[in-house]
Amino acid sequence: TDFDRLDPQTLPPGRKLPLSIDVQLGQGVKTEFLFNEHITDNRLRSQLQLFQRREPANASAALREAAHLRGFYQSRGLMLATIDGKFDDFGSLPTLRFTIDEGPRVTVRSAELSLPSVQQTGVEDEVPIEKLIQRAYQRNRKLEPRASFTDAHAREDLGLILTTLNDAGYLCARATMRVAFWPEGLEQQGQHAVFDSFTGLDTQGSPTWLETQLDPEGLAALREERHAGVHVRIDVVPGPRVV
Repeated sequence: TDFDRLDPQTLPPGRKLPLSIDVQLGQGVKTEFLFNEHITDNRLRSQLQLFQRREPANASAALREAAHLRGFYQSRGLMLATIDGKFDDFGSLPTLRFTIDEGPRVTVRSAELSLPSVQQTGVEDEVPIEKLIQRAYQRNRKLEPRASFTDAHAREDLGLILTTLNDAGYLCARATMRVAFWPEGLEQQGQHAVFDSFTGLDTQGSPTWLETQLDPEGLAALREERHAGVHVRIDVVPGPRVV
């Protein structure tokens, strides 16, 4: 309805205004998902963000959507899933094609906190920092036994520890997370990957922080399994307290 063309003296009978709707469909995009077994095409298609944002489909969008789909797979327990996103502009209809390697279902088998002893300040009635951290961690952690491992939850747990330390005056505190697929791997150099607050967010569809730190052959063999467990340890270095 063009309100600028309406004349108050000549309103339609019954004071009903005409309404016209102009629909612009834009360019169509076809989506394809290959080798997905645990999650249906429709469920994956509903996770694509470019349609909600009304963004054009292109090669960059394919990479962004692949990274987003990997995060969704992680939330469903498929920690090692990799998604290769491609944009095909040939033919009558452009296509976003996602080739998926789902990998095994992975659950957290153990999650622990490694804290050094911290010298007390001598302030009366002050709760020891070790207890503050343990209490916050046990109450609010995301990665706990039987949970699914996601990069986002790992980052949240590290942020929880650092925030607790910062609030208590430990402004230079550091916290890192060791991740291994067998308990002994947490102690052995080269058998675990390290995740910290500065670990870059993966912008593509593969867990590059794991792939660059773990043995490629071992990781490939693990991806052939149906189920796997992951062990997590957070190492904390409080540093000096600023008062």
